[in-house]
Amino acid sequence: MIVAAPASAADQAIAFNLPAQSLEASLKTVSSRTGANIVFAPATVAGHKARALKGSFTAGQAVSRLIAGSGLSAAPNADGTILVRPAKVRNSSATAQFQANAPQTDNLALAGQDEGQASDGDAGVSPDIVVTANKRSERLRDVPAAVTALTADTLTQLNAVRFEDYAGQVPGLNIVQERPGNVQINLRGVTTGATQPYATVAIYVDETPFGSSTSVAAGSVLTPDLDTFDLQRIEVLRGPQGTLYGAGALGGLVKFVTIEPNAQEFSGQIRLDGSTTEGGGDGYGVRAAFNLPLVRDKLAARISLYNRRDPGFIDDDGRGVHDVNYTEVTGGRLSLSWRPTQDFSVRGTVTVQDLKSGGTPVEEVDLDVVNSRILGPTYGPYQQRRLFSEPSKIEYRIYDLTAKWDLGAVNLVSATSYSTLDNVTDADISGAILPFIPFFPDLAGFPIAGAKNPTITRQEKFTQELRLSSSLGRALEWQLGAFYTHETASNQGLLYGVDQSGETIAGLALLFNTRVSSRYDEYAVFGNIDYHFSDRFDVRLGARYSTNAQDVDDLSSGLLNSGVVVSSERDAEDDSFTFLVNPRFRINDDMMIYANISSGYRPGGGNTQPPIGPGFTPVPDTFQPASLINYELGFKSSWFDRRLNLELAAFLIDWRKAQIPTQSTTTYVKTAPARIRGVEASFSAIPAEGLTLSGQFTYLDAELRTDEPGFGGFRGDRLSYVPKWSGALNADYERQLFDRVSGFVGATYRYTDDRLSDFSIFGLPPSPLPRLTIPSYDVIDLRAGINRDEWSLSFFVKNLADKRGINRINTLSPLGSNASMIQPRTFTLSLATRF
Repeated sequence: MIVAAPASAADQAIAFNLPAQSLEASLKTVSSRTGANIVFAPATVAGHKARALKGSFTAGQAVSRLIAGSGLSAAPNADGTILVRPAKVRNSSATAQFQANAPQTDNLALAGQDEGQASDGDAGVSPDIVVTANKRSERLRDVPAAVTALTADTLTQLNAVRFEDYAGQVPGLNIVQERPGNVQINLRGVTTGATQPYATVAIYVDETPFGSSTSVAAGSVLTPDLDTFDLQRIEVLRGPQGTLYGAGALGGLVKFVTIEPNAQEFSGQIRLDGSTTEGGGDGYGVRAAFNLPLVRDKLAARISLYNRRDPGFIDDDGRGVHDVNYTEVTGGRLSLSWRPTQDFSVRGTVTVQDLKSGGTPVEEVDLDVVNSRILGPTYGPYQQRRLFSEPSKIEYRIYDLTAKWDLGAVNLVSATSYSTLDNVTDADISGAILPFIPFFPDLAGFPIAGAKNPTITRQEKFTQELRLSSSLGRALEWQLGAFYTHETASNQGLLYGVDQSGETIAGLALLFNTRVSSRYDEYAVFGNIDYHFSDRFDVRLGARYSTNAQDVDDLSSGLLNSGVVVSSERDAEDDSFTFLVNPRFRINDDMMIYANISSGYRPGGGNTQPPIGPGFTPVPDTFQPASLINYELGFKSSWFDRRLNLELAAFLIDWRKAQIPTQSTTTYVKTAPARIRGVEASFSAIPAEGLTLSGQFTYLDAELRTDEPGFGGFRGDRLSYVPKWSGALNADYERQLFDRVSGFVGATYRYTDDRLSDFSIFGLPPSPLPRLTIPSYDVIDLRAGINRDEWSLSFFVKNLADKRGINRINTLSPLGSNASMIQPRTFTLSLATRF
């Protein structure tokens, strides 16, 4: 169980005068008096008596005195949560990392421990994790929902620094990526294709929602792919989270939880990486983080910095350039935490990241249009042909301020944020544009060999949330909140004609210029109540009401627009009600079943109009909102003294209005009903000392529920980019080699089933191309290393068999199509230290 309010543990000394009584009663009193979170299993403290406690102590000191001589141990994590558990063999740092390899249940080190270190505990038992999925601290195994937690140790163990590195460890999580920084993530098959208008998974950084709320700023693909260095953990909530997290969480939530500054002691970590890709380039990584106590127990700062280069592996022999798709990521985080009293704390954080890439990880491919198959590379493996380079730069900026008050019976949280996202990308879209050039006599005589398409995207977002919650440990617990967001966004696309050398043509005006700008405002109130009918059965009810208004302005001009300047304005208002019904029954201390009926919502928006010249077809001005209901049954269990952990979830998603992109001469959106049925399973096991096995698999049956010939879809058709089967298996082993030296080895197998491409992709008018089958692929990763005291040396091999896997297919026309490829075999050597 968890005792205390969600505020972090107080570090101030409090006067106590407790009688000798049950340990559970004393721990609850310490929690109530200090505001600290204290986590323990009822069976762990049952039968233990605590001695009398008199004097002034901090929460940690008080707990240590209460459990003295009991055979129990206590260890705090970074946010002050104190874990009380049996004190047996102390885990080594390496042991904690290996036990951390099954993120879906309880086999990770305690989430949020400072610098990723393990706590005292039984080396053969999976440690507990504390998460904030429901906006209050809870033990992961007690959360009546499908939640995955990837701790810092897990991410380090897997050498996972970006989405594609850890996506396979999360049940039901799939990615569709065109290039670094241009990636769509989806959960449980809630996606309508690579060009869907909105993101269906919400992204949070601590208390801050980040990413676009509209279709204007390419929110579905400009998902913030933050480097994972110096994170406390990543939480993934599967299924709609409409009551607590709003319209963005139609399919689920990914939450980056950062490490809070510690006002107790100085600490830090440094990591150096070097990598090389088979047939490609070389890369590196330099990372450092420092925790700085400024005023003991009151004020602290934490700063982290990183710079990495991911090697490229795509060549363009036509231009004589190699490894064009290299990526450089530079960023950091500065966080300041102030606790003037034991009841009040403020934390301000600035997160900065720049992501630059030299090109796309795509190769040209040939198609078998008749049989809807991808035949293979046109110019050879990992080869593309472009008339010019296609650089991209994305800048993320997040500023957030969170204040917490412990008011005794209730707790108040205020979360304020301002964020920006800027993207500039050049693209060679010659294959899509050249078929239309003959329709325009004014272009005759110009040596147009291709088309250059620069895109400039800007998003600014302000959010404010106020949340009031009752203290934990009562029969009736509740949460109430209010939320506001204001967002402005713009997206400008330019189109230049270029000659055979890739240079713009002198005397040729812009072929097309379009700029779409929007304003979005949303107000929401939400709340939930938990009623505990007994210590085994409780029910959570939640609801959220929101209203939004958006303005969209279009402006287009250019030769392909018949030389006409066209402008339009569209206004839209909408409101929504989302709900949650979530009963939970504890069969015993190690088994739980739950049900979850929850709804999700996504606002509508405006379609982008194509040019008005010949060969182009106008599209509807707007598209409708999306809504769905998730019906879910889940089971969580631990066996053999928690050496085996199992988690199962079966669900049906009734997607009443799916926003499906339709591609012709532009992309516009229609709504249609869809249904998703699925099963998720995950496990972790410690069959022998030092050996950890873990894995997950997901089955998804996602299909349309009506005929929609308008975009080439029919009842029973699979939804785009949803694999029926996916999963991963992990095996890790460690042992002591010498005094103070341990070694480890590990392997991961990942599988992604075949998928279907987007609906209704049109090539040379009026001949439509069919949906293509994207082949399945599997990947094996290896890792090994040694640990000595605070130093570690690790070696990683990703994609050991050098498998070719396609992540996304982009069909321009029968004359030119390309596929985004997964990374070939890559070797990485890493040296790290903590202090």
